[in-house]
Amino acid sequence: MKKKNSKNISIATRAVHGKHLNAFTGPVAFPIYQTSTYRFENSKLAIRYAEGDESVYVYTRNHNPTVKEVEEKIALMEGGESALLFSSGMAAISSTILALCKSGDEIVSTPALYGGTYRLFRDILPKYLKLRKRYKHKRNKALY
Repeated sequence: MKKKNSKNISIATRAVHGKHLNAFTGPVAFPIYQTSTYRFENSKLAIRYAEGDESVYVYTRNHNPTVKEVEEKIALMEGGESALLFSSGMAAISSTILALCKSGDEIVSTPALYGGTYRLFRDILPKYLKLRKRYKHKRNKALY
């Protein structure tokens, strides 16, 4: 069977099938894993986990198959290399800031922020990470 070119596949097909565009054995609809913890199939998996192998499922807050599948589908739909899902907007913002900024950096932002983000920029980041913030106001007030 000839493989389909994923660049010519519609966004709807990518959303439904993800990377499984060709024949494979498995469910048509990916299952939702509703568990907080996973059992090791054997001691080799436990050793891999202990040695730092991040692909071994142990605890859902770290990662789980359902989240991984959705991240892969979003990356495919957006044409991206990868995607990350977060449990909240603050988790996404905090992770991004902590990954990209170092002590002494400056963040330039709009002042029109969610209250938690505004307080993070105003109170937490300057105190603990010595990050500075500067708000850029729009020049055209009619756009507000």
